[in-house]
Amino acid sequence: MKITQAVMRAGSVLFYSGKVIHAAGENRTTDRWRYGMHLSWVLGWLRPEECHHLAVPIDVARRLPSRVQHLLGYHSYHPSTYGGRLGLVDFEEAKRIL
Repeated sequence: MKITQAVMRAGSVLFYSGKVIHAAGENRTTDRWRYGMHLSWVLGWLRPEECHHLAVPIDVARRLPSRVQHLLGYHSYHPSTYGGRLGLVDFEEAKRIL
């Protein structure tokens, strides 16, 4: 297995596939933070392990743009198109509770 370090200047960003075995080294600065952000996407007909729409208070979710509500999980897929209904609340579209 080949190991490669991503040595970068301050302000740089690194994008990599989830197929990459990765790790982060220690932050050796004593007076500055090193920030990181992790973004993941899954196929729309798969449900994530976490229930993202429950992590956002309902009164906040009601004010979010429709696209953000969709990304949080306030939708389901039609069974004839995608093979099954996922993301229902009491057998109804999750968006109906908004």
